[in-house]
Amino acid sequence: MTNIKINFYEPFRHIAGKDSEMFNYPADITLLSFISSTLPEKYGESFEKLLFDDKHNISLSLLILVNGTIIKNISDFKLSDNDEITLLLPVAGG
Repeated sequence: MTNIKINFYEPFRHIAGKDSEMFNYPADITLLSFISSTLPEKYGESFEKLLFDDKHNISLSLLILVNGTIIKNISDFKLSDNDEITLLLPVAGG
């Protein structure tokens, strides 16, 4: 089994209702598979709209980190036991 922790920051935290959650998977799950199926299935359409654009591509404004490193090619990235995923939407302001 692969244990994966996901950390939620706003606005994901608001939708999930928690700061983090642990998931258990069989080995050999990709980051794309985890993000595109598990999270929308568990947290619904509002969560999915933050993850994807209108063509169901990962949103360009979404930063995805695994163990503190930004991952650019999520389709090929295989998750390992005890990986920690963080989803961030950068904030701009003045």
